[in-house]
Amino acid sequence: MASTTTVKLRPNTLNLDIPPSETGPDEYNWGYNCQFELGHAKKSMGWQKIFPDPGTPRPQFLINVLDEGNNYWIAACNDAILVTDTNAWFDITPTDGTWVAPVGANQWTGGVLNGRVVLNNGQSNPWYWSGNTGTPMVALPGWTAGVTCGAIRPFKYHLIAMNITTALGNFPDQVAWSSAAEPGGIPLEWIPSPTNDAGDLQLSATPVPIIDGAALRDQFVVYKQHSTYVLDYVGGTFVFSARKIFASSGILARNCVAEYEARHYVLTDGDIIAHDGQSLQSIARDRTRNSVFDSISADNFDRSFVALNAKDNEIMFCYPVDPVSNPSLALCYDVRTGSFGERAIGETRHMAWGTVTVTGSATDWDSATTSWDNAVGVWNAARYNAAEDGVLMADREWVYYLDASVDVDGVEQFFGVSKEFFDFGRPAENKTVVRVWPKVNRATTTTTLSFRIAATDTPSEAISYGPYYYFDPQTDEYIDAIISGRYISFQWAAYGGELGLVGFDVELNNSSSRY
Repeated sequence: MASTTTVKLRPNTLNLDIPPSETGPDEYNWGYNCQFELGHAKKSMGWQKIFPDPGTPRPQFLINVLDEGNNYWIAACNDAILVTDTNAWFDITPTDGTWVAPVGANQWTGGVLNGRVVLNNGQSNPWYWSGNTGTPMVALPGWTAGVTCGAIRPFKYHLIAMNITTALGNFPDQVAWSSAAEPGGIPLEWIPSPTNDAGDLQLSATPVPIIDGAALRDQFVVYKQHSTYVLDYVGGTFVFSARKIFASSGILARNCVAEYEARHYVLTDGDIIAHDGQSLQSIARDRTRNSVFDSISADNFDRSFVALNAKDNEIMFCYPVDPVSNPSLALCYDVRTGSFGERAIGETRHMAWGTVTVTGSATDWDSATTSWDNAVGVWNAARYNAAEDGVLMADREWVYYLDASVDVDGVEQFFGVSKEFFDFGRPAENKTVVRVWPKVNRATTTTTLSFRIAATDTPSEAISYGPYYYFDPQTDEYIDAIISGRYISFQWAAYGGELGLVGFDVELNNSSSRY
């Protein structure tokens, strides 16, 4: 009997840009609903409806706020602003005559300052909410009537408004900040005077308008399409000073930046980057950047957004792919390991990280939308832990809780990865595969792993996979799959349940011939 050699393959990331035959043994060349955790692939979870149906208004932007022990989620919609205490929705749309609906998608910006939610959609003055479900949002005090801004964000005790439009016209380079708010309060003034620290400045050293901004440690970062600035708090007469940090890197659209562990992760107008306010790193170059920008919708790219999933130490770069208009795919970046995965996200307009609590919500037979085997949790137990943080999704029809289920409203999630045109470091030799040993963890009883294999003599040939082999992680140890060629391709797929694919061992016949 011929001797064999076993080669261990432990791919820990996707590489969608480099030709498959040029990638290393630690990279998959294709993946779907595949994320990476602690160095191995895992099947992406699904999502589950949360809170009552908001009705006709469909959420476009979500913010979480904790106020005096109460947990609120605010949903800015196309024709209303709603808030839920996790039991019911309340309409807090402004009734002071200032309400104007947003025009277009991805117009909402805002944040939380001193426990008060601030929202802006660029069509009217910004508003804030007092924290009372029976009280509508009202215009910011001291804001000049008729003035609008493209984006507004909180920073320290100030609100920062960007891309200002007045009766005199649009000032796309202008940044204006409010007076400092008292602890627990909202800023009261926006017009600079000797008795306050409100002010403004112009960032006109580079062309094109300001798009958005976000806090980063003790700095506030302002993004244009092709450049980036930092505001430093200096106090005194000037209050803030500005400096340009990146002359050729900006942001793709509103809400395309997330902060995590003192770095900003940004979807730019041609790259995916991380920076600390000083140095910039292209984290996706020669890995996934080309794949994203080749597939992103040219008509709807400005609906893209970036979301934090702190529970998994993950940043999600979410973007639309034709023919759908809203973001449908998320490139998932594991901050700890630098791994990239990709998952489907339905048609999601926005995601937000926050505290998830649902009083009295339980997993029972009457309320279930998933099967017994696919349920995450215990029957008749609370579905959401009162101390749990997570990601909520503003889907085009509902608010969903990401990763709360292995399926999507009872529809099983498909998982797939492939390692293509692998030559085992010996491209001139003909290899014969005799057996494959999948290394699986965290597989549920409903999970069946499918596998198929192909061989080619050159990395330019079309891959013609053979029949599927089915592997039951509960009972099987290996797959007998005999095939010969110089380049071997492997593909794995699964439906239903949970799955962690640590990697696979490949048993090769040693009687290989050299070409």
